[in-house]
Amino acid sequence: MRDKSMPKKTKRTKQKKNTSSNFDFINRQLSYARYLLEREEYEEMISICEPLRNRIAKHSPSYSQLLLLLGLAHLMLEHFQESYDIFTEGIELDPTKTEFWFNRGESAYHMKRIGRAVRDFDRMIELMGTHKLSGEMAQDIREIREEFQLLLQEIALTPEQYFEREDNFLAGVRAMKQSKWHEAEQLFKQIATIDPNIPSYWTNLGTALVMQNKYDEAEEAFQRALQLDPGYVLARRNLENLPALQGGEKKPDIKTVGEAELQEMQHPTSSNDKNSVDQSSASQTTFKNASGAAMNTRTRLGKLEPRYMFFLNPYLDARFTVCPLCGEKMKLRKFTLLVHVDPAYAYVTTMQCRYCPINDLLIVHKNLLEERMAAYYSKFYPDAVGNDYLVLGTLKWSEWEQKDDTFSLEEVIEHLHDFKEVVIFK
Repeated sequence: MRDKSMPKKTKRTKQKKNTSSNFDFINRQLSYARYLLEREEYEEMISICEPLRNRIAKHSPSYSQLLLLLGLAHLMLEHFQESYDIFTEGIELDPTKTEFWFNRGESAYHMKRIGRAVRDFDRMIELMGTHKLSGEMAQDIREIREEFQLLLQEIALTPEQYFEREDNFLAGVRAMKQSKWHEAEQLFKQIATIDPNIPSYWTNLGTALVMQNKYDEAEEAFQRALQLDPGYVLARRNLENLPALQGGEKKPDIKTVGEAELQEMQHPTSSNDKNSVDQSSASQTTFKNASGAAMNTRTRLGKLEPRYMFFLNPYLDARFTVCPLCGEKMKLRKFTLLVHVDPAYAYVTTMQCRYCPINDLLIVHKNLLEERMAAYYSKFYPDAVGNDYLVLGTLKWSEWEQKDDTFSLEEVIEHLHDFKEVVIFK
């Protein structure tokens, strides 16, 4: 029995005790999440952090810590859309927190939204200053900026046009998710006007038109996408579904390109893809695809030790910012390439290429190489324009970087590293 002489606990006292207890619980959970982060137990981190989102006041410092931990867990698990959304929420609540800007930039980069990544990294640097960047972080950001500049050269857009295109694409996708079909139609028409050479723009425009029963216009949009890329499965399937939709035989099941599939896309390239080379030597280099199946054989020509696994990328909607073998970010590196051009030209050029040091994989974008070759041969050897060609290997950069020119094969064979193998990614 309670002693009546003891004072009663007021409601305010009980509320204070409950608040203190909740605060202690939240701090323990956040400390445990940080411990899990060190142990790289990211799924357990999410299970700890997610329930706290409804228990912490959104404008409190603890909520900011929670978003950072939760976003990092999703980022490390490669849930890039989830991490991007969480860091965006953090930026809206506290736009001065540099960790949110940097990690959203990382998420955007892995989602192939390189323009968004560059903007986020630039904002982070504005807030913290370049002097506080670690050497590795500064190098990564510098490489991504170089990659962005290279991309702008490839697609012939200004940064402002690129950002408008990217923002409108994502706004169009969001409009489709909300069934705002007329709004989506206008957005995709706008970006298709800025850059009419991207199949996904026409495919999504066609989808928005279908959902408004504008079948004739939708058919034109899907056909335009297929003219740009005859192998574009999404556009072909949607086009094949149109007759049944027009006849009322089935409900719309039209596919779109969404945020997760957003790619850094380029202009179409030449269809000249036949390669040839004189095969006079006895030793052979095997061409293999990514699964290891033999594709072809080619004579080894170079006198130096073969280097690199090589892929000549013919795809316009895949720029391989991450390695197709290990998933790590690919580096931008300069390589001096030797190209055999029929009938007997040896073309040497130095250009930036994608490179994965983990797998020793070198990727050259076919359209960029052909643009260089076309510009050179149109000026000096017009009869060779459009001839078959084959990338033979690499030369030592320091010796050949200033020699963007044509030589006899005998002049360069002593300095040539053949490729270890040539792969095909489908």
